[in-house]
Amino acid sequence: MLTDPTAAILVIGNEILSGKVADENARYLIGELRRLGVSLRRIEVIPDVVGEIASRVRALAGTVDHLFTSGGVGPTHDDVTLEAVGEADAVDDVHLRWFLDLAERAYAARIDAESGWLARLERDLDNLRAALDRARAVDPDAELRLAGALSWLWYLHTEHGSEGRARLAHALDGRHEQTAVMARALSGAAMTANWAGDPTEAAALAERAIEIWRELGDELELGLALEALGWARFFNGDIEGALAPMEESVACMRRIGDRRLINRATVALGQVLVPLNDFETGEPLARETLTVGRELGASRDIHYSLHYLGDYALVRGDGTEALGWYAQSMEAALDYGNVAEAALELEALAMALAAGERREAAVRLGAAAAVRMADLGFDTSGVAWWSQLKERFLGATVAALDEPLARALAAEGRAMGWDAARAEALAAARG
Repeated sequence: MLTDPTAAILVIGNEILSGKVADENARYLIGELRRLGVSLRRIEVIPDVVGEIASRVRALAGTVDHLFTSGGVGPTHDDVTLEAVGEADAVDDVHLRWFLDLAERAYAARIDAESGWLARLERDLDNLRAALDRARAVDPDAELRLAGALSWLWYLHTEHGSEGRARLAHALDGRHEQTAVMARALSGAAMTANWAGDPTEAAALAERAIEIWRELGDELELGLALEALGWARFFNGDIEGALAPMEESVACMRRIGDRRLINRATVALGQVLVPLNDFETGEPLARETLTVGRELGASRDIHYSLHYLGDYALVRGDGTEALGWYAQSMEAALDYGNVAEAALELEALAMALAAGERREAAVRLGAAAAVRMADLGFDTSGVAWWSQLKERFLGATVAALDEPLARALAAEGRAMGWDAARAEALAAARG
């Protein structure tokens, strides 16, 4: 269960203990922490004694999320806090252990409490980065554990995807053990590679993970690794090849019997059914996963289900219906921080506008979406089916306009920025 962040304040200085100087810093921090919703657990005042400062830093650092020191740090000739903290090198190790434990707790709870834990990890991202840096320097096993435990954050909050991919690659480099920690990192690396537009590498990583999970007999993690392989094949344009791992993933989740897991796997399978134009199976399935996703409060399931319904409408040429689904899907993607998928929804909205012959808005928003996706490193060029849809709707729309006008509209779109593009798209969907 998610709890509020905690803090402690360590006030340092002989002058404060003697009463010669009034402590204003702690009073200020108390007010700011209360305003930010941080629970203050302890305040201590200690003298300018290196050993005591180091001891209290070590003791407190492992008990709260944030430790503030005040009073001794500064440019004065008698400052000893920096020396003491330097002497307390073990603080870095305590910090690493604490945030490794946090990441493991988040990973274990991610299925049932995804949104809450994503927000918590995002809030502590700088601390997690520092812990990863420490692990890289002194403990490769901890680096692999921590990188694997954070992988789901990196591929869902896609603005961190490039960083996550690089950190996972470093943690995995030269390692070949057949362990759960290894397989988890491989599965996460596969997903970050998928969203970076490298499905070939993603497939290789996912296949290695699947082999280990099969040996270990972990049904949940096997199902998730199979999903990663399915996405890799889908992004590589192998729609038929994506079906088998997606269907096996659903079978894994059905054996577990968890409704949330079954819906997640079914949602992933639903993506493969769309380019197969299986309207009879896929469209009712998307409505079903949307209903279940809403009952469970599963933002990701809601987002993808809405997107598939938009796809089916678009393929039929119903731009008005598609526009409504895609607008909802864009907002659902943002609900759980998936900015890359939100940019894809903007591109889909542009296609829906083109299908409805709202040509100028379509060209403008299509260009804005292309810029946003490029900035995020989100490459869908390998998905032939999506490229064909873009050509059918956006390509045809550009061709139907006078060339100078089309160029001017595209320039407007490239310059408008994400917030303005999103606002225009939502306004278009409403009216």
